[in-house]
Amino acid sequence: MSSVILRSGASRLVATTDGGGLLEYSTEPGLNGAARHILRPASADAADPLDRALILMAPWCNRISGGGFRFGGEFFSLEPNLPPFPMPVHGNSFQSRWDVKDKTADTLWLCLSSTISEYYSYRADVRYRLGGETLTADLTLTNVGAKPMPFSAGFHPWFATTKDTQILAGASALLETDATDVPTGRVRSAPELRQYAPMPDRRMNHTLVGWNGVSVLRHSDLIVELRSEARYLHLFSPSAAAGFCCLEPQTAPPDAPNLAGYQPAVLAPTEQLSVGMQIHHRLLDVP
Repeated sequence: MSSVILRSGASRLVATTDGGGLLEYSTEPGLNGAARHILRPASADAADPLDRALILMAPWCNRISGGGFRFGGEFFSLEPNLPPFPMPVHGNSFQSRWDVKDKTADTLWLCLSSTISEYYSYRADVRYRLGGETLTADLTLTNVGAKPMPFSAGFHPWFATTKDTQILAGASALLETDATDVPTGRVRSAPELRQYAPMPDRRMNHTLVGWNGVSVLRHSDLIVELRSEARYLHLFSPSAAAGFCCLEPQTAPPDAPNLAGYQPAVLAPTEQLSVGMQIHHRLLDVP
């Protein structure tokens, strides 16, 4: 696996061309005397494409039901890409080889050219930048196919958590899901997401709507803040004891091509779709 290391101040990032995501985002020793993982790090071999600190989602986010989607009078079939999981999930960018276009000590530009089917082709560019205690990431998709097609894009980071972590999601409601975690289109009010609370004991796998663009994880000695202009935030948390949660800024919900009222962006040839995020961490004053 090819990896690229960026450093800025006390921050360290390890990206990989296998999927274009991150293997690690952490502080160097010095924060309270020890290194600290902001994102849950990948394992040593990281053979599984989901074994990452962050993956990139393109040209769709999360799962697609029904074996594909209908668009422009045609049905576009999509095969499951993570057997035995029965649906295509997270697009194909996280399973693809990316190329390094440019690199400095604290910046990295990776790109990917990919073809899903005869009419479904795109270019992806992701830029990572470290600036002190802030990671900035920007992902842009360009339709390089011959006809308009639906696209969505997002980031899927695994944030490190502990039993003491509290979360402020910054949303007012969520999309309900069926037994397969596919959104039904029904919205449920969730005012509890707008105040600090312990990590949920129950499994959460929901797209949050009415997101204000800011989510915060408060640890005993550290604040980690996610910011994005993405319209949606997807929250995945297996349990409070999992040691991580996923806060995923994305341009459309799961199954967007099949979800009435939540259609993804349609890009004509050469048109682009972009999404960005910032992850900022700061030390708390503790006795």
